Amino acid sequence: MNKYYAVCDKKGWEFIPFVVTTDGALGPAAQKLIDRLAVKLSTKWKAPKGVVMGWMRARLAMAVARASSACIRGNRKQPRGAEKELEVDFEDRAGLAKLFDLGSGEPAGEGGGGDRGESQSSSSQGG
Repeated sequence: MNKYYAVCDKKGWEFIPFVVTTDGALGPAAQKLIDRLAVKLSTKWKAPKGVVMGWMRARLAMAVARASSACIRGNRKQPRGAEKELEVDFEDRAGLAKLFDLGSGEPAGEGGGGDRGESQSSSSQGG
């Protein structure tokens, strides 16, 4: 692993060994990285860190489950709909409201929440 640190150091990058066990346990460096990303994304998306962390952990859990399954069963063919996996545009925060109720007390996508409804309607109109 030292060779990776050396190569990254030469290029001015930071090498972070992202280790996840097959049952989903994160290594210490991976946990720190997830936490750092959650802080940055929660600021960018103006969402609670816990909501962002939950979204990240869910995505990571699915990736681990798929990889573990592929190792055990072999990579037969993609599940139906996998090529159209949920892709949400988070640049305008509209996608985050589609996934989570951000504390408005209403299910996601049913009004309320200030600019959240505006972002959803503008993104659904293509603008």
